Amino acid sequence: MQIKDWDDDDDKSILESIKYAEKKLGAVMKTPVALPKEHSFAPVKYDVEEDNGAKAIKEMKKNLE
Repeated sequence: MQIKDWDDDDDKSILESIKYAEKKLGAVMKTPVALPKEHSFAPVKYDVEEDNGAKAIKEMKKNLE
């Protein structure tokens, strides 16, 4: 009996979604970079978490005008 690894399915669907979005946008997603920790027990934060999509929202507004 083989045990099903549900994480593999999630990873595969996420990667397919990213690949689809990159193809539609005609751009490649940059590799996330870990930011310095605020303190020794802080969780790892990546630069993509800090952006909050502000650039994307500005571009969408610009394209709508």
